[in-house]
Amino acid sequence: MSPNPSNDFNDFFTAKTPPKGVQNFKPPIPAVVESMLSVIANKGELYYADAQLRFEICCALSYCAHMIRDPEMAKELDVFSSGVLMLVTMQINETYDEYAGEEERNRFGPPKDSEED
Repeated sequence: MSPNPSNDFNDFFTAKTPPKGVQNFKPPIPAVVESMLSVIANKGELYYADAQLRFEICCALSYCAHMIRDPEMAKELDVFSSGVLMLVTMQINETYDEYAGEEERNRFGPPKDSEED
């Protein structure tokens, strides 16, 4: 698929720096969680077996982890969103060895062992 010259969102998930059009747009964490759930529900129970979807979910989880560090954004984090983030992260981590694609492995690496933290 060729890049679309009419927008600034090409390579959104793979770019090291987000396009200028999205740098100032910071969706609230619950909105990201709702979007993730929508995609997961649409894909089905084996969503974690799709390497591209896993990579996009990892990007969303990384965004949420980064935004939680901002006290204003963290205020928007509710119990439901927290639970979903924990469960999805756990499932992505547990299935890493079998299903992680090359992009996920290169960008995020293997999950950290929680006992070592």
